Amino acid sequence: RLSQGTTFVCSAGPSVRIDSTTYGTTAGHCGPNGTVWNSGGYAFGYTNAGGEGSASYPDTDAARVAASTYAGRIWWGSTTTSASVNVVGAGDPSGAIRVYTSGGAGSTTSGTVTDLNATVCYSGSGCTSGLFKTDNTYTQPGDSGAAVHTESNGSAGVRGTHVGSSSVRQHAQRWSRIASVLGVTIVT
Repeated sequence: RLSQGTTFVCSAGPSVRIDSTTYGTTAGHCGPNGTVWNSGGYAFGYTNAGGEGSASYPDTDAARVAASTYAGRIWWGSTTTSASVNVVGAGDPSGAIRVYTSGGAGSTTSGTVTDLNATVCYSGSGCTSGLFKTDNTYTQPGDSGAAVHTESNGSAGVRGTHVGSSSVRQHAQRWSRIASVLGVTIVT
């Protein structure tokens, strides 16, 4: 759960790296570059690339968060647990696979990819296309930025990050776009 001060706003996504420096991620629409984030009362970092108003937003709805230590794990469970799964890699979804969303507004939820070329529009900010859509109806405000991933035997394969819902279906920014625009690789 990411907050600006004490107000819960968005969710943390997968950890990424550039060379030997690790970063967190969230959705670009969560705030402009320079936004300071806390998680559970602790400093999480600040948006330093891809935030709202940057050259890449809204074409790519992903932001890089700097200034903290980030691990190759994804939170798993309900908001009252501290369980996590190990990240073993990342790649785009291909076809109707089952994915999980570990957002900070509720419990980890699941759905099946139903569309590999979806678009979501934001009030007054434009649209993000090239997203994938799932039949997950349980995402909520505050889940933006959360990792969308596969899971098998306690291991996660990142497929993207949650950016919104349209017609009560989850939309997610695909991993290849996040990696390309932010210039990052996944932390395992």
